[in-house]
Amino acid sequence: MKLKHIALLLISLTALSSCVKNNGKEEKEIEDYEAKIFVKSIFNSIYYWKDEAPKDVPLEDNDLFEYYGLSLYSGDRWSWMTTYEEWIHSETGVYTSYGASLSQPIEYYGDYSIKVRFVYPNSPLAGNGVTRGWTLTHLNGKPVMDLVKDNTFNDVYSQPKNEFTFLDNSGSPHTFTVTSASFSTKSYICENIFTAEDYPGLEKPVGYFNYLTFNKNMLTDISSVMEKFKNEGVGDVIIDLRYNGGGNTNALETLADYLAPSSAEGEVLSVLKHNDNYSSYNSSTKIKRNKNALNLSRLFFITGAGSASASEVLINGMKPLFGNANIIQVGDTTYGKPNGMYVFPYPEGPDDDYYGDAEYIFYPICFFTTNKAGEFIDVNGMLPTDYRPDDLYHDWGVEEDLTKACLYYIVNGSYPELPVISKARSLFDAGSSVITKEEDSPHWGIYSVEYLRP
Repeated sequence: MKLKHIALLLISLTALSSCVKNNGKEEKEIEDYEAKIFVKSIFNSIYYWKDEAPKDVPLEDNDLFEYYGLSLYSGDRWSWMTTYEEWIHSETGVYTSYGASLSQPIEYYGDYSIKVRFVYPNSPLAGNGVTRGWTLTHLNGKPVMDLVKDNTFNDVYSQPKNEFTFLDNSGSPHTFTVTSASFSTKSYICENIFTAEDYPGLEKPVGYFNYLTFNKNMLTDISSVMEKFKNEGVGDVIIDLRYNGGGNTNALETLADYLAPSSAEGEVLSVLKHNDNYSSYNSSTKIKRNKNALNLSRLFFITGAGSASASEVLINGMKPLFGNANIIQVGDTTYGKPNGMYVFPYPEGPDDDYYGDAEYIFYPICFFTTNKAGEFIDVNGMLPTDYRPDDLYHDWGVEEDLTKACLYYIVNGSYPELPVISKARSLFDAGSSVITKEEDSPHWGIYSVEYLRP
């Protein structure tokens, strides 16, 4: 059942608008008046903290984004909204940028150099050979650390055209001019199958899937990779979610139905719990193993601070299905998002094009999730089995430390030593962090439901 009219079913917007106090102002004088009434209906009804949410946020004197933020319960750090234009980019996977995610290995390594975390395939920088681990040293001939000290790095980097100088993973320089452009992405960064030729000691092939976003429009990405793993007879699977901020429940269920053990058929993956007024919406998602599901006895997850929402729901849901000891989580503590949203477009479109007339998309928290055992995701994140810092010094593959740690465990049944800091530390030192990672955004972490599973 499509949940497209849920807000209108919960409360009459017309009735509500007649009760709104406008402090003497005409409705037509209030910016986005009808949209604010729509928001108010959500926060008075299905919003999880409807009783704790502020009740007297004025409709005037603030724009729609400010009004939405002021209407949130003070403990809510997850709900957000966006414009239709921004939303459609994430849904279709079409972006306009250089195509790289940047970061600094400050924690653990004390390294302030600007490193490439990943590059979108088909993007402008990918076309110039840039890969994970490369170091950005100059923009338009000027050292990036000078731009950092001048507090101009972000402004220069955001220009539509720049000359870049990188050091590759062997230390060789590369300089080229790039113009930002539109490009289409997949829902994953890369996939691989490792054998004993790649990592000595492996008795069976190991599947590696670096999954970036749970996108309901890209379910074939999941099926193509999982079925490849099945055909190649993989014995273990590493699901890399370190940069995965979540997404849609359809994609979550699709991946879970490939990964869950045969004993989990019909078992609960996750449970949605709503506020008291809408307990009738409480529901559970059960495993329906795909005909090409893998035959696994354990699962490896790579996580970090960017692993949020649907990523955490997947890990939490798999624990009672495999048994906690058979879920090996390598990396860092996850984001900590135990809840999810229904997606409300405004204004709603007709049945055959729900979002077609939308100007804004609202993501209010409407439910919390548990696994089969009733266990919530900790708001402080899920601790790893084996802590390891993100390795920004190697491209994807068996030499990347978190991947290598999983392979080492498969072969030896234990974890390797942590990387030596002195060997990885860079000479670049700006004295402060300047790169804003994707997960630093207050909008990070989506677990959204648009359809109820039959």
